Amino acid sequence: MPEPIQWEDPPAWVDNVRGVSWSSEFVEQLKLAPGRWALVTTPDGVDLVRPSMKKRFQQLGCDVKSTSRGVDTPNMIKLWARWPETSDG
Repeated sequence: MPEPIQWEDPPAWVDNVRGVSWSSEFVEQLKLAPGRWALVTTPDGVDLVRPSMKKRFQQLGCDVKSTSRGVDTPNMIKLWARWPETSDG
């Protein structure tokens, strides 16, 4: 007979609210210098991020470039992002 289902709510940190928050704040800084590339770093100063962050920055409206070349940590990348320049003409 299967074990009974254990019903419980997940802890608050499961939704990665911290990641969403810091990436949004990072993008706000990029908006101050449209067209300039910046190496994406976490609030802890780490310059390696999970590949899913590339999509996150794209969803927030940024241009992105990434590489895993030269990165020794598995499943991590270096990510650069910029807020697009506006063309007034």
